[in-house]
Formats: sequence, C-alpha cells, structure tokens
Amino acid sequence: MRTAIGLGYVQGADWAADINSAGKVLGVNADLTSFVTMGRQGAHIRSGRLSLVDPELGWGVEAGQLFTDLRGLAKGVRGSWRFSNHQSTLSFYTRDNRHGSTVSYRDEVRLSHHALVGGEVASDGSLFARGQTFFRKIGVDTYFRKQSGKDATQDRGVSAAYDVWRGITLRGSLRLSAAQAATVDST
Repeated sequence: MRTAIGLGYVQGADWAADINSAGKVLGVNADLTSFVTMGRQGAHIRSGRLSLVDPELGWGVEAGQLFTDLRGLAKGVRGSWRFSNHQSTLSFYTRDNRHGSTVSYRDEVRLSHHALVGGEVASDGSLFARGQTFFRKIGVDTYFRKQSGKDATQDRGVSAAYDVWRGITLRGSLRLSAAQAATVDST
C-alpha cells in the first residue's frame, strides 16, 4: 500500500489532513481517501471513501461518499459485480438534506462494440437511463434522469464528440431540466 498524507493549517482556524492510500491487500485492490479537519470541536471527517475491488473475480465494495448519476455525491455503501457483458451494482444511500435513504440498482449492458445502455432505479421512485454509441471518430451519449423527493426534477440531455485530428476533439452538449410540480393529497 502506498500512502500519502498532507497536512495544512489555517491560522486561527483548523488543522486539516488529506490521507490517500492505494495498493493491494490480500490480492484485492484497495483505495482509501479521506479529508479530516481538527479544530475546537475536535476531529471532523469532511469526506472519505473506501474501495475494495477484485478485478479477477469481478466484484467490488465501496463505502463513504460515492458519486452516482442518480443523486450526484451521496453517502452510502455500494456493492458491484461483473458478468460477461454487463456491470451491476446495488447501493444504499443515506438520508441527506435533499433526499431520504434509498436503495438503488444499477446495470450497464454492452450491446456491441459500439453501443452501451444502462440505468439506475431507486426505491424512492427516482430513475436514470443512459445510451451511448461510439464509432471511430464520433461518440454520442444521451440520458434521462427523474429525481423524486422535495426537489423533484427531470433532466434529459445529449452530448456528442468528434475527433478532428490527433488529440483535437470538438464537443457539444444540450441539457433540458425542469422542476416537477409537487402533488398534495388533501384527503
């Protein structure tokens, strides 16, 4: 395991430590990142993530602050497994100020060398769907996201990339977003 620790201090404020460690433990890839502040109120973990992945057997476990296309950055636990042409994950995300606790299932399926589809559905009714296609010089990525909860929204978008010449790429994207009207049960 290789570990790096960075320390910093802001005068009159807090000490901070940034800890990053990566390597193999018992044949499993391990990755730990953490940002901790220490001040008058004691130590406080601002962010952190632990990841254990076995690339040979095709499984992984992550815990801490995780990125998800469905919720963005969320605290939780995620397990993943890989089969011949798809990658599946089952996640539990804890309650935050915008969303309640949810369980979600995500899957991606490679349809061919040039096409990929995937999505994620959550127990709160949120969903995310994506389609990607790519050829020698052109790539297109489309998505649809519906988020439930008090900040219910719908997003859809498309992005395209064209490799012009030797590392020069033109990219463009369009995103449409709308807040959903909240419904109230008056019974």
